[in-house]
Amino acid sequence: PAGVGGGAWARVFSPGPRLRARAAPPGARSARRAAPPSSVPSASAAPQGGRAGGAVARIALDALDPDLILVGGDLSYADGWPFRWDTFGRLSSRVFGRVPTLATGGNHEVGSGEQWVHFEARWPTPHASSGSTSPLYWSVDAGPAHVVALNSYDNFLEDGDRLQRAWLAADLACVDRSRTPWVVVMMHAPFYNSNGAHHDEAELMRRAYEPLLYEHGVDVVLAGHVHAYERSDARGVYDYD
Repeated sequence: PAGVGGGAWARVFSPGPRLRARAAPPGARSARRAAPPSSVPSASAAPQGGRAGGAVARIALDALDPDLILVGGDLSYADGWPFRWDTFGRLSSRVFGRVPTLATGGNHEVGSGEQWVHFEARWPTPHASSGSTSPLYWSVDAGPAHVVALNSYDNFLEDGDRLQRAWLAADLACVDRSRTPWVVVMMHAPFYNSNGAHHDEAELMRRAYEPLLYEHGVDVVLAGHVHAYERSDARGVYDYD
């Protein structure tokens, strides 16, 4: 799928010409999909959440006037200091308080003593309504898109992620393309990036999940973690070393 990652704001649904959303491997399903008309609600992605409270980023996001905001993890960079969650909430409330906002967790939500505690308490997710067994992965229909959030920090050794993987397969199999022609998946750690410190960091997850995303024709993958903006072209990337 076409990928977006890094610390930049991206307009996900914009009117435009027909395009090829992915370059499928042999045997995988590939289809051309028309961009939504201009009357369709828009969504903005904040793949790297922690900078979302900054004044410049907040003003830029506010100017987009989105209908939905997706945050790809690393929200407050609290790192075990709870008051930072409050500060982040105050700084970002002008935008997040008026626009529906959904997030997935990053390494700064699980590391440094966080252990998902503040993320789960402060950032509710629609996991129950989507049949998920954990608030760390979920899905929801938002306008013309079926949005899926995954946990990049599950246990990908010895089938430790089997609950998330089984849920994802079942969720994608139930997507009704007549209602939600776009399928968007977001996670924190990108499958592909050019950063030497993070290269192959999500390799175990990629090997297990990338075939599922292609099998079900996922259109867009959003990721964070790397503090730079990178994207594939419209042909997408698949099983690339």
